[in-house]
Amino acid sequence: MVGCGGGSSSGGNDSSIPKEETDSEYPSASIIFPASDGLWSDKEQLVVRGSASDNVGVARVSVNGIDATSDDDFATWQAEITLEEGTTTSINIEVTDINGNTSPAAASVSVNSYDGFNGYRFCGPLAFDGDRRTL
Repeated sequence: MVGCGGGSSSGGNDSSIPKEETDSEYPSASIIFPASDGLWSDKEQLVVRGSASDNVGVARVSVNGIDATSDDDFATWQAEITLEEGTTTSINIEVTDINGNTSPAAASVSVNSYDGFNGYRFCGPLAFDGDRRTL
């Protein structure tokens, strides 16, 4: 009589091999700049900055579909987006961890753009970027 796999240790249940745990935690993000909704911009380009975290590591951050850049594994990140004059732009942050868990709306904020980037400005809330010390 012939049997298969009788003495093989490959593929068996060896309790000395640690089992991988399923990563069920989703990554998170926060926006550092612009810091609050409804701020005004007179520029066509806006550099959005923030931070992201996850229990196993962040693989990707995108801002309105544009990949963010980072020098510290997305502990801090930035991405430049284009604003359309005379509109309100919703800024949405999507974060993906190294296991593929994605938070499609990890953080969001909106920015208003003047009608005519170099035209007349009216009074309204201003955005102060403390890291760059600019309005």
